[in-house]
Amino acid sequence: MEERGFEPNIVAYNTVIDCLRNKGSLNEALNLFSHVTVKGVRPNIVTYNRYLLNGFLNN
Repeated sequence: MEERGFEPNIVAYNTVIDCLRNKGSLNEALNLFSHVTVKGVRPNIVTYNRYLLNGFLNN
């Protein structure tokens, strides 16, 4: 997305994190989460609850 000039917001990142989590790539999802926070994008309650916590609980 960034290579094409699109600056993703937390909704876009949440979608990608959810896809990674659903396919069982929790480490990749966590790496993306780290990238998001380094870039200064603030995760929201959806990021923490639905995607990351559920990912840990389901693995």
